[in-house]
Amino acid sequence: AVYRIDLSTPVSAAVDAMPVVLAPSAGSLTDWTDALVTMKIAEMLLAEKPGMADYIKSIEPEDLENYRNTPWYAYMSRQNDRRALLDSLLSPSWRQRFAAEAVGKISGFRYSSGAFSWFPGGKPSVYMTLMLLERYAVAEDFGIVHSREEAEYISDAISYLDGEFSSYMENMSDSVGWRKYSSRHFDSDGFVHDYMFVRSFYRNSVAFSGTAGRFYEKCEKLMAKRASKADVSSKIKYARVLLNGDRYAGSRRMADIVASLYEHASEDRWGNLCFSSGAPGIYGMFDSGIYVNSSALMLFDRLEAAGFDDRKGTSGKISSLISGTERHLLTLKEGLDWGDGIRTSVAVAALVSRSAGDFPVKHGSIVTDEEGLASMADEDGILRIPSSGSDGRPASENGNMKIVSVSKIWSTKIWELGDASNGISVRREFYRRPLASSSLEPLSEGSLLETGDVVVCKYVIDNDEARSFVRLGAMRPACFAVSDIRSGYTYSWKASLSSYRDIRDSGTDYYIDYLPEGVTEITEEFFVSVPGVFSAGNVEAVSLYAPQYGGRTAVQKVVSAW
Repeated sequence: AVYRIDLSTPVSAAVDAMPVVLAPSAGSLTDWTDALVTMKIAEMLLAEKPGMADYIKSIEPEDLENYRNTPWYAYMSRQNDRRALLDSLLSPSWRQRFAAEAVGKISGFRYSSGAFSWFPGGKPSVYMTLMLLERYAVAEDFGIVHSREEAEYISDAISYLDGEFSSYMENMSDSVGWRKYSSRHFDSDGFVHDYMFVRSFYRNSVAFSGTAGRFYEKCEKLMAKRASKADVSSKIKYARVLLNGDRYAGSRRMADIVASLYEHASEDRWGNLCFSSGAPGIYGMFDSGIYVNSSALMLFDRLEAAGFDDRKGTSGKISSLISGTERHLLTLKEGLDWGDGIRTSVAVAALVSRSAGDFPVKHGSIVTDEEGLASMADEDGILRIPSSGSDGRPASENGNMKIVSVSKIWSTKIWELGDASNGISVRREFYRRPLASSSLEPLSEGSLLETGDVVVCKYVIDNDEARSFVRLGAMRPACFAVSDIRSGYTYSWKASLSSYRDIRDSGTDYYIDYLPEGVTEITEEFFVSVPGVFSAGNVEAVSLYAPQYGGRTAVQKVVSAW
């Protein structure tokens, strides 16, 4: 194993994470929107914090020769690629080209109705449209101005959602009545909660269309009444809806919500106040602890700016919640790895929104082995890192939070991984299909295949909750050639659901808009191209918003002969 020792501030930690988001991995709407908004936040930082450019320039690439022929060479190469991407941020022409490319890609997911799909050619998705608007709302919170093309599709997307919300609420009023809906259905209506949360950011800039405004006000009243008794993730949503409006932003109800959030905050193992993720839901954004705490941090920052921390009943509570969630986010970054996608982009935004501090004088990353780590400690065995700011004063004097983290990084051979599951389990079944036949012959591990055989793989997914936006990644042995090499969004890949299929050199990725509860099968067909003994790798299914929910198979072996 090797160890990384990092000295960082919240804002430098956010910048360090930016390259993960700035390199879209799947080419989806979420990838490009996250990348564009993160780039805009970086551009704003460069303009407002001159120290950011100096900080990026101080990050020197690793000397790869020291790691050649070691398990860490690939890891260090990826680290250098990320550093190079950070260097690109310093170029105005690169930022301009990147923004133009991203806006062009995002426009490709757009429908004439104003809705957006996850992948080109996919179904118009309410939740993808909500995600897009939520990301742009974060950018607007930073005072970032959008291009004319962006402003146009933002306006059309809001009109589309207003129409969907109006139709939904009119149907609920006609079918069950408002009184019954408000008493029995509203508290668990995820779509309405998410629409209200996102729409609240635009309520003063874009007029409501149709009956959306009337129903919005009625739902806003319900949120004001029930926020203090809602679960934690709903409290955060409700509080942001009320804060973004005019009626309740300065009311006693808001103070009650803050007090309730303070009472329901948990402590992590370091004693930081933080919040657990919500109950699993179809949308899934608030399934992620990173997303919940990032949204909470941005909420508390706005409340502090509005003077709530000095009010009766909330005095000192908001500052405690801010400090706790900020520190907790940084421990999550080192302990769990934010990963790519919306979790990292929202965490970056949250830390940047809070930080008024400096960048470290120089990049504080050290990579060493266990012996080197031990040699850096004092005689008492304690590793001490100086924490003075750029002005030479201790951190406690200049107001900057300094974080020192030690991360252990190790590699595991893929064939040593067993199967595992949490909420989603997956297994792979192999079958041989005789030529000119539709019958399937089951194969067991080690069964002998011949060159030219047609092999059918069934990926059987057992999901304990209905979830949106799930990726199934299926590795394949080098002796398998895909029968149908087309990638794209389709509703007929011999699957029981619609998905976007992405053919890669080493396997196939399926991006599933909606994975129902229960058992789902996806089928893929190959033919055996070369003889030998091969590893089939594993198959992994994971919720993209909440990656703690997922499962994988163990690695299997494939034997083929002439």
